Amino acid sequence: MHLRTDRDLSVSHWLLCSAKDRAKACEEWEEQGIAVLRCGGLFTAIRVPAPIVYAAAGTKDREGVSEYLTGALCGGPVFADQAAAWFYCLVPASACRRWDKPGTECFGRDTYVGVPHPSRDARHPMARSYWSVPMDGPGNLCSAEAVAGLVDFGRLRPGGRKSPRSSGRQAAVSEVPTVDAERMRRDWSEALELTGRMPPSVPVRDRVDPLTVRLREHVERLVPDMEAAIAATCHDTTNRKTARWLLARVRTTLDQGPGPGARTAAVHMEDLALSCRALPVICSHLEDTGELVAIAHPAALPPACEVTSRRR
Repeated sequence: MHLRTDRDLSVSHWLLCSAKDRAKACEEWEEQGIAVLRCGGLFTAIRVPAPIVYAAAGTKDREGVSEYLTGALCGGPVFADQAAAWFYCLVPASACRRWDKPGTECFGRDTYVGVPHPSRDARHPMARSYWSVPMDGPGNLCSAEAVAGLVDFGRLRPGGRKSPRSSGRQAAVSEVPTVDAERMRRDWSEALELTGRMPPSVPVRDRVDPLTVRLREHVERLVPDMEAAIAATCHDTTNRKTARWLLARVRTTLDQGPGPGARTAAVHMEDLALSCRALPVICSHLEDTGELVAIAHPAALPPACEVTSRRR
């Protein structure tokens, strides 16, 4: 136990080097068990859908998954977000330059991710996020090649997530992690309230960064539903064109990242909030025919000027 405490302490110090504010990150770990850390420096994270990991491991049992990942990734660190159904493999930041596995994401520079405290492992059943494979020591990371092999293997096995275009509409939708609609509404409302005073008042990063992490998670859970809805719609209707335009805008927002400054970070957060407000209007209501339901609240769709005006 003493050795484990020493390891957790050294890993904590190393991870905190990626915090914008070390004291704030320590406070988040203490109060929430998760600290918001920056990718693209000491490490980055590859996010893999849980169905792929479960298929590769051949089980959903926590201990079984942990044992499999430990062997498949040679002890490289992996943490899980059980509420969102994602696994995050920590890899060298250079992995982003060559990562190309569909349905997964390798976070780029200045992207923030919520990382659990090193002491939170699979023995914490009530924790939202926990280490499926704890970090063995400072700087010990997964091989991106090993993670790629895991993803490929998981897709080949029964239960692995496939592209919505190659699956039936219902199968594609059922694999999307459940969205906490009320939590999402609170998050996008808070974000838009913060940015509603811009300019001249720019919200501080301490409030923007945690909200950005949560909003990004909401958006990325909704995107597969949107893709499935578009793929399943046979006729090029006005609603389908609107959905395709919105999906393209959302992807651009996700690719851009928060940028280096407080204003660009706030604008990025606002873009994510607008996406959270608009996406459910289209992608959460599919009829049995596979047609996109008529948009009930056109005002929920942000005009293009809302997307770009704050960047000027």
